[in-house]
Amino acid sequence: MRGTSLSISTLLTVFVILCGVIAVANAKTPSNVADGLKKADQLISVERLEDALGILKAIEPETPMVSAKVDVLLGKIYQRLHRPSKAADLFERAVFSSMDDSEAFLGMAETSLALGKLTQARQHARTAIKSNADLIGAHLVLARVDDRTGQTAKAKNRFANLMKNQPDSEPVIEAYAQFLSQREDMDAAIQVLANYVNRYPYAAEAGDLLGQFYWQQNRRVDALQTRTNAAKAFQAIGNGFRSEAIRSWLSANDPNGQYIEQLTPRKKPENGSAPVPEKAPEQPKRAEPAPAPSPVPVPEVKEAKLPDVSRPMPKRPQVLKRPEPLPLPEGVMLSTGSGFIIDGGRYVITNRHVIDKTGKIAIRTGTGEVRTARIKEIAKDDDLAILELSRPFPSSYAITIDQMGDANTGRSAVVMGYPMASIIGWRQPSLTEGIVSKASGLKDNPKTFQITSKMNKGNSGGPIFDRQGRLIGIAVAKLDTTKIYEKKGTLPEDVNIGIKASRLLSFLNRTGNGSNQPSRPEISLEELYQVMLAKVVLVAAEAK
Repeated sequence: MRGTSLSISTLLTVFVILCGVIAVANAKTPSNVADGLKKADQLISVERLEDALGILKAIEPETPMVSAKVDVLLGKIYQRLHRPSKAADLFERAVFSSMDDSEAFLGMAETSLALGKLTQARQHARTAIKSNADLIGAHLVLARVDDRTGQTAKAKNRFANLMKNQPDSEPVIEAYAQFLSQREDMDAAIQVLANYVNRYPYAAEAGDLLGQFYWQQNRRVDALQTRTNAAKAFQAIGNGFRSEAIRSWLSANDPNGQYIEQLTPRKKPENGSAPVPEKAPEQPKRAEPAPAPSPVPVPEVKEAKLPDVSRPMPKRPQVLKRPEPLPLPEGVMLSTGSGFIIDGGRYVITNRHVIDKTGKIAIRTGTGEVRTARIKEIAKDDDLAILELSRPFPSSYAITIDQMGDANTGRSAVVMGYPMASIIGWRQPSLTEGIVSKASGLKDNPKTFQITSKMNKGNSGGPIFDRQGRLIGIAVAKLDTTKIYEKKGTLPEDVNIGIKASRLLSFLNRTGNGSNQPSRPEISLEELYQVMLAKVVLVAAEAK
């Protein structure tokens, strides 16, 4: 699928002028079809997916352009159903039909991002921008790709430009607030959202996210009131599905029903008739709302029968929009480090010093999934530990034995983990690249090796890969250059130490042949990051 996506981008670059002519020729569609497409798009935006699907099924595309528009809308439905692989198929088909549909390329960028395919996400987003420079969603994809690949400054600059050029865009505000919250700057994230909601009281998505952030900070009253206002906003734009979802949350967290009552305020009847619910005011500068939902409960969207457009695609773990919270008490001191999953998803490898003298241990993957763990075994001769998970991750998350092997001097060395998590962020790993500078450690220790890849506190226990995706070691230590300078009067270059993969295999009582496997093509850092995202984990434990 990767090769197919690249060829699409190349074709667009080469033939964009000719395809633009074709698009213009096919742009004329019957008014009833155009109205149907517009109506379906509105219904999708308020998550009335079955109604939208009914309209799309009734449309008989007579031109490639109409066919592409139908596929784009079907792709949006699959995105709402959190099925990015099927959505990607539809967006790809739309691209082949129209060759110049910025919305289709945006859909491909967003689904690639959801699947962790960052290189393709970047390419499709850039292609979408070439077709429509004002497509905010494509700029947001680029910012998120920069963020996930450790280019925080670049991502921050993109967000700054978007905030300057699109200060009234709700998607931009939401994305920027999420970015700030991931940088552990929750106060700034809340301020951004609060300022926007004060200007646009019926900004439903922004208001709901603000309420969730309040809840995370234990601001219970603010959270309940803000999410109640968000439910009203969803009602006003016809999104009964989201409004009911918040109502269910209120039922669980507002036992007195104080806030639920606010969702159905009543006018006094003028002629003795039944009370009529008040209508929420229309928000300024927002898209035309879809018709209000009927009183009949909206069916669960997971039951919608959608057309089967599946094609063989490599399965990649989906990154959760909001990572699962760590199940650790608030306010406790945490010991954090890195690790990776092995043995069919049942165990995690980390350093012994990461979990030494700790209490409850939590594990979170780069895709946002969380498990608790216990110490299963600690190595006697190496700084290694095995953690047993409370519930296994999927076997595809595990690094297998045949992917492990020692590396000679000069081999690439990519460290992946969660350094300085309280500053850089807890949600996804970062990576640094260097080389194996010496195949033995300090004082020629044969159990370890030296690398030039930068490491910081928190990298401990994380994997060291080569550019072929093999695990060549486990990050363990950074040479304390300050102490050496104080003792020797010289300042050495950045020296970092890894435990050899063969020592891990010995600890596991396994035999590996990773070092002897035939050479494989090197992959880009972005591809390596995508492949390993679900395999590399944050290890967080209560410090005693």
